[in-house]
Amino acid sequence: ADKIEAGAKPSDVAADSLNAHWRVIFNGNGYDPKWKDEAVARGMYRIDSGVEAISKLGDAKNINLFAKVGVLSKDELIARRDIDWNHYTGSVEIEALTMIDMIHQWIVPALKSVGMDTAVIASGCDKIQTK
Repeated sequence: ADKIEAGAKPSDVAADSLNAHWRVIFNGNGYDPKWKDEAVARGMYRIDSGVEAISKLGDAKNINLFAKVGVLSKDELIARRDIDWNHYTGSVEIEALTMIDMIHQWIVPALKSVGMDTAVIASGCDKIQTK
C-alpha cells in the first residue's frame, strides 16, 4: 500500500510481491505426501505435529513477530499456547476414556459371549488402564 500511495503502479507492486514470494505459492495437492518434501526443498519450515506447532508459539522469534505487529504480547501468546496445550490434552484424554468405555461396554461382553476366559479379558483390561 505504501508503494502504491507513493506512486507505483499496482500491477508492478503485485508483480514484485509475487516474484519475492513465488517459492511459497503452491496450487497443487497439499495433501500429497510429495508436497512435504517439495515444501522443504523450497525452503519452507515444516511442522508435522500439532503438539510441536503449539510449542512453537513460545519460540522467541514468534513472540517477537506477534509483538512487533501488535497482534499479541508475549504474555498473551504464552497464555494462548498454554490454553491450546490444555485443550489438546483434554481432547486426547476424552478420546482415551471413550475407548476404554467402548472396550468395557462392547468388546468385553462380545469376548465373553464367545467363551473367552474371563481372567485373560480382565488382565488385558488392566494393562490398558494402567498405561
